[in-house]
Amino acid sequence: MEKKNVKKNTSGKRMFGKKLKLCIALLILGGIVGLIIGAVNFFNTEPVKRNASMTIEFTYEEAAQNKMPNGEPFTLDGIERDDIINAALTKLEYQDTYTPDQIRNSINISGSFPEDVLSRIQRYDSVYDYQNKRDVQMNNYYPTVYTITLYDDFDPGVSTVLLEDILREIVTEYKSYFLSNYTYVYSNDTKNNVFSLDKVDYRQQLSLIRGRMNIIKEYASYLFSKDMNYTYKGLNFHDLVVRCDDIEDTSLTGLEAIIIMKAYSKDPDRLKKMYQYNIEILENQLTRKKENLDSVNTLRDNYEMDDILYVEMGDSSVKIDGNSSGTYEKLTSRKIALTEEITNTNTSIAKLKEYLNDLNAGKATSQEIEKAEAEISAANSKLSDLEDTFKEMIKAYNDYKVTADNIIINDVYYTSPSLFSMSYIKRAVKYCIPTCMFAFLIFGIYMIISEKKKLNV
Repeated sequence: MEKKNVKKNTSGKRMFGKKLKLCIALLILGGIVGLIIGAVNFFNTEPVKRNASMTIEFTYEEAAQNKMPNGEPFTLDGIERDDIINAALTKLEYQDTYTPDQIRNSINISGSFPEDVLSRIQRYDSVYDYQNKRDVQMNNYYPTVYTITLYDDFDPGVSTVLLEDILREIVTEYKSYFLSNYTYVYSNDTKNNVFSLDKVDYRQQLSLIRGRMNIIKEYASYLFSKDMNYTYKGLNFHDLVVRCDDIEDTSLTGLEAIIIMKAYSKDPDRLKKMYQYNIEILENQLTRKKENLDSVNTLRDNYEMDDILYVEMGDSSVKIDGNSSGTYEKLTSRKIALTEEITNTNTSIAKLKEYLNDLNAGKATSQEIEKAEAEISAANSKLSDLEDTFKEMIKAYNDYKVTADNIIINDVYYTSPSLFSMSYIKRAVKYCIPTCMFAFLIFGIYMIISEKKKLNV
């Protein structure tokens, strides 16, 4: 009895061993088939090109809202600009070997979310205990990590080192470009050239000062609307607007009135010719406007208010009311507008003639002109100091919004069509899993058939 049990156990172990070997063999066979299919797909069906890739992550606050630091819609298209690619190639001394078009056509950009995006949203949600808040935030969350890939399409024979260097330089150049072009920019470095006061007359000097001041006012007002809470050394952007208004009220308005009234000028003859030229232009405009007004008056006075047309339609006629009332009103409106324009033009001509008479009278003394020059210089100095403050304030504001540390560039990752590359391993695993599952399914079917045979016996 014991010998029979021993034989039975030995036989069972042998059968289990055979089935285990068969299962392993089928799985190995499935893996080999998967590897072969993956290799065919990797090299022929969907071949992997040689490429170098880098990731760039934007961690400043507006990045997740799909905005640049200056509020513009976010885009990474700038990385494909000719000047950026040219700068990268020039640094590597390959500007004569490759063109921006070649490199640009070989670049691919893809966006993705940072790995901790869910934890960021959850931290945000913890502040607001609203229902479905997470769904809203997910829908409004944009990629902040981008992968830039450079393929070897522009030169299949390019070396691995050069492929990586070109990509690295392009991304580095783009980072500098981003920080200087997508932030808020104000520069007064060229004011001495563009807004030079020495070569223009006193009235034009005031106009140039006022023009520079208006630029500051408009820009500061815009920035204040973007962030009303930001301060720099105790100042917010609206404070600069107030300072500009103070310069206008205390320095420019009164000084301009004196200069115009007393006809201060560096070159009276040139100013006289300018007044005469402007008077001639306005008088020509006045003549044409008066002619237009006469024509409008004639049309209006002779226009029939009750305009009714009867149009024959076969055996009957159709009554059509004209638009005489509407046309008459338009003519009246045009008359009023022309009358106002003529009045304004006459006023401008009268002022210029008055300026011309003052200039001919030669009222300004050398002491008065020296005083005016000193006041203009003082106003210009005040504005220059304000411009320097504004420039510093914008630089500090940009540093507050985004710095170089908020743009993280990772090292280059190289990919090539090799059986030992990670790309092939991923592709092989993709195909090995289903082939091994199919092999295991065959083994399962075999086991079911074997058990049925035993039962039949």
